[in-house]
Amino acid sequence: MDFKNLIAQLEEGLCPAELNFTLSPSDPIDWQKVRYNTFFKSPEFYADKFPDVVHKLPAFDKIIDDIVEMNKDNSPLKEITEKKYLGEIKEDV
Repeated sequence: MDFKNLIAQLEEGLCPAELNFTLSPSDPIDWQKVRYNTFFKSPEFYADKFPDVVHKLPAFDKIIDDIVEMNKDNSPLKEITEKKYLGEIKEDV
């Protein structure tokens, strides 16, 4: 990064590419990631993880309800904390 070039561009009233932090149209917002915290405890969240063939099983809705019940106390933060405790995630020092 050439600081003299950056300063020269700023003095000319131009915003250098290195200082342009706006989202470009090629970087759309992934709404599934934004909605994750709201919907990770819903039955639809878990049902979408299975292939369509499995949805036709007679007791599929009960299986999903059991999965939701087992995970009702879980959160992404709790899961990360447990994995750190078990040593599955290495902390950067």
